[in-house]
Amino acid sequence: MDKRFFVCGITGSGKTSYASKLFEQFEGYAIFVNTNAEIIPEEKAQVVITTFREFQAVLNDYKMLKKICVNPLPNAEIPLNTVEDIIKTCFILGQSINENTKEPKNWCAIFLDEVQDYSSKHSPNPNIDILFKRGRRYGVIGVAISQTPAQVSHNILRNCDYHVIFKVSPYERSYFEEYHIPVFENLETTEWLKREYHYVLFDGYQIYRKPPIVL
Repeated sequence: MDKRFFVCGITGSGKTSYASKLFEQFEGYAIFVNTNAEIIPEEKAQVVITTFREFQAVLNDYKMLKKICVNPLPNAEIPLNTVEDIIKTCFILGQSINENTKEPKNWCAIFLDEVQDYSSKHSPNPNIDILFKRGRRYGVIGVAISQTPAQVSHNILRNCDYHVIFKVSPYERSYFEEYHIPVFENLETTEWLKREYHYVLFDGYQIYRKPPIVL
């Protein structure tokens, strides 16, 4: 987990399960902004919180409580300023952790579900995009998750090392065209993505077909 990931797919395709597995396996501190209040990230977490104040409280035990799930309050959404404050706080802590190191240690990963709700293609948010542009300088890795990749901020997508693609809506074709991801040009790849929980990985140069994820 020294790379930035973008994970996309329709509901039920496997994207949240994949991201949750990355969340579980990351050896350092990991925060999952669980926009849709999915069950799997909750199950993988050591603690579930809903406010930035609660985040500040558990941060004092970050060496013990390494898996944090941020859920929305009932009938509400996770406020944008909460996500921005979490990123800012992790950058400050990361600057302290890596103060005397030439090569930053990747100590933290922040997972943003439905990332387009916080920074979209037509309304990018620099306070969110900075996680993917400069996060590694502070040892903070970004993982973006979305059902609608065509709506995600360009700054996020172009800075992700890997694009992990599950079954997506044909309405998202502009995403594949803009980032030159050869999915629809290859019939075998197109058919591959129609299978349950199958996905492909794009590293900026080549598509790799991957078997179903195992929880």
